[in-house]
Amino acid sequence: MYNCLPPGVSLLDLGEHHLRDVIRPERVFQVCVSDLPSEFPPLRLLDVKLTNLPAQPTTFIGRQRELAAVLALLRRDNVRLITLTGPGGTGKTRLGIQAAADVLDEYTHGVFFVPLTTITDPDLVIPTIGAIFNLKDLGGPARRRAVEILSG
Repeated sequence: MYNCLPPGVSLLDLGEHHLRDVIRPERVFQVCVSDLPSEFPPLRLLDVKLTNLPAQPTTFIGRQRELAAVLALLRRDNVRLITLTGPGGTGKTRLGIQAAADVLDEYTHGVFFVPLTTITDPDLVIPTIGAIFNLKDLGGPARRRAVEILSG
């Protein structure tokens, strides 16, 4: 493919990127011509975030103190897991989703939502988390490692 370029012309592989109106990432190349500038500003690409956070139908109102407390915990290096507890219907899920959305840019590997509201068996927590990441077998050593990661 590249051997049919004229003399003095080469392609610089810029890697795969998400482009507007294109479903899958596409490999992008920069055409380099000798005696022409080869330094350009960074590509303006779609900002793809790794997340499965559900879209919220309404604006987050109130609970700013609680949100600030959760965000402060999330930004600590030694915190890997936060559990919000309280009676049903008090807004724990909404608070957690808002906090996750607020720190999305700070986590390069993404932020994910794992609904645990219907889980009543503690043995199903780890497999439910694994299902979010399409992990089929979280038994034995994989289960122990997942528990270690979540426990810090």
